[in-house]
Amino acid sequence: MIDIEAIKQAALAAAKGEKSPHPIQARFLLEATPSAVLELFAKLSVAEAASKFWESHANDLATQDNKLIAEMTQQAIEAENVITDLTAKLEAVESNQILRTSARQFKQIEERLEAEKYNYLRAMADCKHLKEKLEAAENELERGRIRLAVCGTAARGYFEGCLDEYESASLDDVLLMRDKLEAAERDAERYRWLRTNPDWETYRLGTPIVFVTCNEEALPAQEGELDIAVDAAMKESK
Repeated sequence: MIDIEAIKQAALAAAKGEKSPHPIQARFLLEATPSAVLELFAKLSVAEAASKFWESHANDLATQDNKLIAEMTQQAIEAENVITDLTAKLEAVESNQILRTSARQFKQIEERLEAEKYNYLRAMADCKHLKEKLEAAENELERGRIRLAVCGTAARGYFEGCLDEYESASLDDVLLMRDKLEAAERDAERYRWLRTNPDWETYRLGTPIVFVTCNEEALPAQEGELDIAVDAAMKESK
């Protein structure tokens, strides 16, 4: 490797007329002019100084770049922090908005539930009312059936009384018709008996006087007394 400093010293020595103690340096001086070597070294020094200057300038620029990069990095970190803070605030706002929306929805659901509760209670009240009406109708139907059965019993002549709730206008009509039927049947029985017993004759000369003859003996009598007399005669003839 060429020792630049040794060559420079040899060139300076040659320019002063001195001998170089190094053979390689002497050989170099034989091949080159010392002044050219010194000029070359001067240019090299200038180039080295320029190189150092540009290296220093590059270092300064690098330092500035590093500072700029550091500042930009810091600004990026600060911007990132700002973005993070804004994102958190936005999420908080969205969360509050969601909470408000959820509160409104919950309020609406609560109102709907209250309305459904009212409708349910109203439906329950209607069902209870309808149930009471149905029970009343069933009870009335049952009373109607029993009243009808009582009327049937009375129509057959087996009626001996009933509870007040089973009495009805129809029962009164049936009992009245039953009394009339029994009276008519008794009258028919008396008439048939009188027809088969010629010793008895009746003459209706005016209301309510009736003349009854038995074995040609005239017996004036009221209509009720006539029935009693005929019934007594029918009983004796049996």
